Amino acid sequence: MTKSRGFINTPIVKDKMANRFAFDYDARDGFIKNLAGGRLNGKSAIAFRNSTAWWMDNTSIDLVLDYQHDSYPGTSFRTEFPGFNVSTDPNDPANLDMGKGLFIHRNVDGGTLLINHSFNSNLTLSSITGVRAFNSDEKFDAYGTYELSQKGYGLCNFTLGWRYQPKKVYYEIGMFGKNIFDEKYIIDAGNSGRNNGFPTFIGGTRSVIGVQAKIGF
Repeated sequence: MTKSRGFINTPIVKDKMANRFAFDYDARDGFIKNLAGGRLNGKSAIAFRNSTAWWMDNTSIDLVLDYQHDSYPGTSFRTEFPGFNVSTDPNDPANLDMGKGLFIHRNVDGGTLLINHSFNSNLTLSSITGVRAFNSDEKFDAYGTYELSQKGYGLCNFTLGWRYQPKKVYYEIGMFGKNIFDEKYIIDAGNSGRNNGFPTFIGGTRSVIGVQAKIGF
């Protein structure tokens, strides 16, 4: 197992602008043997994040950029379906036909822009806009006979809100959007459907755009 992480803080303009760069690396060998070849449930991930903050009299702006690369071996799956002669103990060896051909290769890129502006002591504007792109290729075998590959996709989310607080009571109204371009993708596929003998596929959130209001004290 190998782990490493670090960061660098850099002041750019005194009391006005600063930057932070951080990284994280995490890797381990697979701890489940695959009788068809290779090992399963390993990990190799490296991630970078750069954050820049800018402060003005009544406004603050934060820009966050991040990137992550994953390169994993296959994922161990179990089945109670007859004929596979494999233990259902999650720590025992698995027997997935593709052997060393099972993998997860994934690149994740993202950016987030946060803006806060104070018009006066009672009224503020807050905006959060995020964009995230996934480029992935995954081969897994849920029952010793089935393999799945999912290619990359991108998601775009945003929030925009106003806050008014004349005294102790505050009022908020805002808009939000999730997956606004309505990308179709799956977030899970695997053994949860074992009772009927088929893998279960769970789709990601469809496009949602809405308005929300809040009163608090």
